[in-house]
Amino acid sequence: MSVFDGTDRIIHQALGLRPDQSLKQKSTCRRLCTAAGFAPELVSRLFERIEGNWRDNAHGRTPSRRNWRQVPQTQIADINKSPETLLEKAIAVLADKGDLPQWCNQVPVASGLIDPYCDKRAALDLVRVADGTADLIELKWDSDTPLFALFEVLRYGLVLLLSRKHAPAFGYSGRPLIQAGTVRLTVLAPAPYYSGYDLRTFEESLNRSLKHLSQKHQDFPQLCFQFLSFPGKFEMPFLFGGQVNAMKAGGEISARFRVLQAISSIQPVYRGAP
Repeated sequence: MSVFDGTDRIIHQALGLRPDQSLKQKSTCRRLCTAAGFAPELVSRLFERIEGNWRDNAHGRTPSRRNWRQVPQTQIADINKSPETLLEKAIAVLADKGDLPQWCNQVPVASGLIDPYCDKRAALDLVRVADGTADLIELKWDSDTPLFALFEVLRYGLVLLLSRKHAPAFGYSGRPLIQAGTVRLTVLAPAPYYSGYDLRTFEESLNRSLKHLSQKHQDFPQLCFQFLSFPGKFEMPFLFGGQVNAMKAGGEISARFRVLQAISSIQPVYRGAP
């Protein structure tokens, strides 16, 4: 039993997807971009399902204390060639070295919520917490689609709200992520990742839906969503994990500079968005 059980069905029904269609499919994502988004009630329905899954199956258990930790996870195999993993771990190394002190990665969100076995791998790629604002980030490079990423970070954000609502019982009181006054859900990817998609309607729909949820729960933080991109000329500065590991010892100076410059130049895909 997962805390996310049933959420795929709610999303697929809201978007009118057939059984053979998936948000991971680029053709499906492009077709959905021509639609009118989704109803404001969708996020509330997803939260109610997640909370219901927990309430009906947790049986009074206390979830893992590792959830919502903010400790950079820098381990990576020298032979790893996954672009998303290389970039995520590079950011973690820079965070660990003090260059990006407000950032961390691989933040668990749902371990032990229902049982000791499910949802151990549910984790945010990146998190940044500064001045009472928490950015929950789904990092993409060339996998899946922007809409798949949108609903992935949304579900993790809803578990944050569940954890905030029950923070004393879960043992999470006082944690910066739990206490944040503003929570921004974001998809972060290189500019070409968004090519061929017009995602503005979905960004607007999700923000309306988050506002609808907040109106029902006055104790929730301010919520918003945004598609973000690295600068257009940013290219992956690593080929394999060994280069990321070299940064730990002060090597790969050029790559370090390029990553820091890209992070400082992150920009919204759609101007005027929150």
